Amino acid sequence: MATCDELVELIDVTSTVLEFAGARISRHSDSRSVLPLTRPETQAEASAEWRDSALSEVHVHTMLRTKEWKLVIDGSGETIQFFDLVSDPSEQRNLTGHPECELAILRARSKLLSRLAEDTFRPGEGDEGVLEHDDPRWTAEPVLEADPYKSWGDLLRGVD
Repeated sequence: MATCDELVELIDVTSTVLEFAGARISRHSDSRSVLPLTRPETQAEASAEWRDSALSEVHVHTMLRTKEWKLVIDGSGETIQFFDLVSDPSEQRNLTGHPECELAILRARSKLLSRLAEDTFRPGEGDEGVLEHDDPRWTAEPVLEADPYKSWGDLLRGVD
């Protein structure tokens, strides 16, 4: 049985099962099949193209984990946990509030925001035969070109 060290997410089960069954996987799905990571002939290429973090949301907490660190924020956006997984793989020392970790935490928060935006707003066409809409609110293009000072609600309602 093949193993790998890549970070996978629970959502990846969907595409993995679909690929295993020979079914079509939506090109806009956040889910990625892990089967290429388990096949010796595709493992190296799949690992090189694999995401470098795992995202998880439980209740009001959001977590982003890389191989080096783990960040958890609460529903208000406050950092509640930050772990250096290289020196503390058992997550025994929460570094939130430690002044020497402020820059690392800011970088981790930035990566989390980028990952959330990447997973939420993908410009482009929908999969054929899945959802067809003429309404511009169903694409990311207006959001990506929008005034950064507008609220998300105004952007979604199309308020100028």
